[in-house]
Amino acid sequence: MLVSLALLFMFIAPTFYHDKDKEKHPKLIKKLCSKTDNRGWCMKFMKPDSCTEDADNRVLTEVDIDLALSKAKDIHKDFDSLYDRTFDSWLKDRYNSCSKNS
Repeated sequence: MLVSLALLFMFIAPTFYHDKDKEKHPKLIKKLCSKTDNRGWCMKFMKPDSCTEDADNRVLTEVDIDLALSKAKDIHKDFDSLYDRTFDSWLKDRYNSCSKNS
């Protein structure tokens, strides 16, 4: 979900890059989040904070990509940990498959 959200911002952001008006920032987030599977979560996730309140779209995209990569690394570590702790070969195969796809 985070990766798809980051990719969405990466592809859409350049079309809005010149729009730096602070009043339009919430409208932009609303428009971008309307294109995701979970609009409410996206709006909550992208709600302006100290990192994003004055950010243009390029900065928002960078923040999203950093968050997505961080979350993906955490998920990968979780699957690796599950893989290391199980003796069930079927589960090992599933964890390994998920780890490669995360």
